[in-house]
Amino acid sequence: MKTRYLRFLSPLAALCWATIVFGQTAPLRGIVVDPQGQPIQSARLTLFNSATAGQIGQVQTIDGRFEFSAVPAGRYLIETTAEGFRQTAVRLDFRAGANTTVKVRLEIEGVQQSILVTAEAAAQSLDETAKAVSVIDRPEIDNRNEYSLYETLRNTPGLTIRNLGGPGQSTSIRSRGLGPSATAILIDGMRFRDVATTQGDASSFLGGLNIVNPKRVEVLRGSGSSLYGTNAVGGIINIVTEQGGVPAHGDLQLEGGSLGLLRGRGSLGGATLHNRLLYSGGLLHLNVLRGVNGNDRARSTGAQGFARYQLREGLLASARFLGSDDFVQPNSSPTATGIPAIYIPNTTIVPALPFTTFIPSRDDPDNRRASRFSSSAFKLQQTVNALLNWQ
Repeated sequence: MKTRYLRFLSPLAALCWATIVFGQTAPLRGIVVDPQGQPIQSARLTLFNSATAGQIGQVQTIDGRFEFSAVPAGRYLIETTAEGFRQTAVRLDFRAGANTTVKVRLEIEGVQQSILVTAEAAAQSLDETAKAVSVIDRPEIDNRNEYSLYETLRNTPGLTIRNLGGPGQSTSIRSRGLGPSATAILIDGMRFRDVATTQGDASSFLGGLNIVNPKRVEVLRGSGSSLYGTNAVGGIINIVTEQGGVPAHGDLQLEGGSLGLLRGRGSLGGATLHNRLLYSGGLLHLNVLRGVNGNDRARSTGAQGFARYQLREGLLASARFLGSDDFVQPNSSPTATGIPAIYIPNTTIVPALPFTTFIPSRDDPDNRRASRFSSSAFKLQQTVNALLNWQ
């Protein structure tokens, strides 16, 4: 009888011991150095959980050293950036109690090594995926001075962007020659779409989907339906929003131009409560007062916000919001309505003769279109141990 009990208790004791050991947390410390081995001041490090693709925390180096407090055992990616150096991603298998010191070596600025989450729904570096993926990061978006998603994607290989006349006008994005409904739009990895449309895609809002406060835009060319469901057979576009963190940062942009163009954009981000609360926010306003012929006004106002709070060790709660209110005065579309049938020849090819076989588009000050959308999400995620996490 005692032998039988011992056989039963032995694996149970081992399981309890493993739960206690793997459930522990410990500080993750390290140092960031340059190619000569000298510490780099004010480098910015972001810690990602490889399994959940969630951002765990963000810190800044002091005399080259950094520390993430209360990190559970598990597999992580550390993204490191510093002015004048190449962005680097380092993979780490962390074990609590191992007293591991991470050494991150940054090279002089050159080709960037980005972290993306779209291809496998998990955090991984760009060179770890065999799929056709492009990453458009925040510095590139700022340097090109883009304000909308379709403008940001214009130079991406494999995508065809069609816009019928500027801000607020009908817009479509096609991946690898497939229809507009075959490309899924994600915001922080979650589907964004208009459920009122026939295909349930996001085409209705692409003309007003502005880039307010992004961290990067990830583009996967090719089928992603196994991970993201319908409307992803052609590709996936994932807008990753800025999540704040140290150091406190922000920007403000005001500009104007011809045709009555006015635009303003501002954003801020930071952390407080000993880095337990991360926050970011952004506002954008685009106003075209006249347009080409004086009756082509367009207006778009967008807002974005994010907050994440560490409830306790390994347990995070976050909320995100992205919304836009848009108005545009489009010209009327060309039509054949009202043209007498006698003027339209009974042939396969009908010549396009203005006011003879069709009525061209015309300026109509009473023709207008308005739209608004909001997308919000609340996420609760926890890393229990090296083998168990949920969200």
